Amino acid sequence: LIRYLLNVCIRSRSLQDSLIALDTLNLLHKSRKIRKLIERMWQEETKRSREWRGTSYEESIKEVAQSRLKQITIENDVETLAYGLLIANELNDQFLTEISKLLFRKMEPFWKIIFKGKTDEVRPILYDLSMALRALSLSPFINSVFIPFEQSEYVYEAIAWYEEKKRKGIIPITTVSYT
Repeated sequence: LIRYLLNVCIRSRSLQDSLIALDTLNLLHKSRKIRKLIERMWQEETKRSREWRGTSYEESIKEVAQSRLKQITIENDVETLAYGLLIANELNDQFLTEISKLLFRKMEPFWKIIFKGKTDEVRPILYDLSMALRALSLSPFINSVFIPFEQSEYVYEAIAWYEEKKRKGIIPITTVSYT
């Protein structure tokens, strides 16, 4: 299995398959016992490849992951973007913000469906939605708030109002509802 995952993450032409393999290897690598096995398998695999010969697993897998993350665009499906965000988060990578923006943009139509509240319309997108939310929950964006685009102007006005009050030294000490 580990040999297969290593080959998929390095050699697969499918971006999604490669990201899934990378995510799986990252999860497995957290176990001390399996970590040694992965690193041993990596050394065996690199003997057959000139490109990776003599490089450590950690160094090489990070390079592979960054190469794959560079390939992510808005054209990718939600699942691929979610796995990309998981990988970027695991690496604490520079692509984290960029991929999250793509994922948020891709999810915009989903929020509209969810805010309608019709269960039969939500079922077809449930898998993609759960993948996106899983990726976001494991990233620094766990405290994000989702607001329909049409109402985003109100949020900007509230932020501007708060910043203005803060600049003037008027900050509420207690939670108060402002309308």
